Amino acid sequence: MAVMVMLCAVFILAPAPPIQRFLAQQRAWTVASLGRAADHEIAQRGAGWFQDVAVHTHWMRDSLRWAAPRRTEGSVPLDGTALRLRLMTHKRLLAVWWGVYATCYRIAMIVVWLPYALPVFAAALWDGWQRRRISKWRFEFSSPMRHRYASRGAGYLMLIAIAVPALPFPIPPLGVPAALGLLALAARFWIASIQKRV
Repeated sequence: MAVMVMLCAVFILAPAPPIQRFLAQQRAWTVASLGRAADHEIAQRGAGWFQDVAVHTHWMRDSLRWAAPRRTEGSVPLDGTALRLRLMTHKRLLAVWWGVYATCYRIAMIVVWLPYALPVFAAALWDGWQRRRISKWRFEFSSPMRHRYASRGAGYLMLIAIAVPALPFPIPPLGVPAALGLLALAARFWIASIQKRV
């Protein structure tokens, strides 16, 4: 819960120019690691999701129009404090929408690897289950400490996987399959070390 609160605070408080810079760096790393075709596919998929979430629902347009730093609201002129407050709110909303776009790009980058990760996950879970059955057949002792560490490791990796799309700095594109492989390995150890009575 604390991780999600921290991510939301970073997401809301980060200025727009750094988010734009880290998104440009993220795309440059994607081109360098995976090629322009992969970056184009990821960007198209992320942009489509962003349009579905923010543009087609008119949330972005309405929020920016509401916070636009206009000189007058109706016939009453805004004073300097109200103008500064509207300008600050407008900048914050722009940063939030840039953060939403960057998150959509990151989720699309993760989704690209899922067709390759799902067979690895299936094989890891099957191997863990078979190892558990073999140890049960041999009457081997199942280590509760190993089960605890494996379950905690899988839980922490899941939290990291949830947090990665909203992080305000670029991540290496090849770090995604590495993290998915670690998650599959932790899941395999967790399944293999489930207590026999369960």
